[in-house]
Amino acid sequence: MKININGMCEIKNKGIKVDYNVLEVLFKTIGETTVPIQDGYIEVYSGGVTVHKNGESKHVIRSTISYYSKKHQLHNLNGPAVLKYYENFFLQEERYYINSILTRTNGPAIIEYYPNGKKKYERWFVDNKLHRENGPAEISYDKTGKEIMRAYAINNIIISEEDFLNR
Repeated sequence: MKININGMCEIKNKGIKVDYNVLEVLFKTIGETTVPIQDGYIEVYSGGVTVHKNGESKHVIRSTISYYSKKHQLHNLNGPAVLKYYENFFLQEERYYINSILTRTNGPAIIEYYPNGKKKYERWFVDNKLHRENGPAEISYDKTGKEIMRAYAINNIIISEEDFLNR
């Protein structure tokens, strides 16, 4: 099964695409909520699908994709652990987690977008704390993409730009 971001599921061996609701009805009709796949299984429930493979899982709730570790923690070393999409399929939000801890050292851990695709804000977190050593820990933008606000934080403590530059 291939899970697409547009709210559709493609069952590869059947070559068909179905909406989650249709997939849920289909599985309930045949009396199953899980379907075995190579090295795992697919679990279907109200409003979502979870693909379990090789001990890890990828969870999709309509327009949200979440990645989980083998310990069922939000986790993705190769990109965002949570991706949310607007109904127009534009990206709404990215969140970076390692073992369910909001953290990212090479960029913002939370990025939110307007429905037009422009960034709304960026927030840097390390170990669940608003934190950035080399610039503002939060940047907000208007709907045109123009920067409108900066906030500086070290270890979850908001400080002035002057204090940040003189530390």
